[in-house]
Amino acid sequence: MLNISEIKNNLLKEREEIIFILESLEKEMKNIKERQEYEFSDTSESFEEKQDIHIKKEFLESRLNLINKALERINNNTFGLCLKCGKPIEEIRLKIDPTFEYCREHSN
Repeated sequence: MLNISEIKNNLLKEREEIIFILESLEKEMKNIKERQEYEFSDTSESFEEKQDIHIKKEFLESRLNLINKALERINNNTFGLCLKCGKPIEEIRLKIDPTFEYCREHSN
């Protein structure tokens, strides 16, 4: 049986960690933008660093969005119900990732 309180605490902890990482990435991006570039290789390296940060940020922001939605469903007492059919999501799916929004039948 799922322990909703434990799931909520884990999601809150993960959200806090993601927010911290996102803040760190913002600082890193600011440092890259402020850095003086003297050669083409510096510019190329900066571009790659910015691209890497952007990819990380996109992933983390997407995950943060899923976590916030799951927490909202917990608060609304709709956690664990498929958004498409309203039937319970299989417990094993929620143990793997509590942000799943759909049952196996309706997942992509």
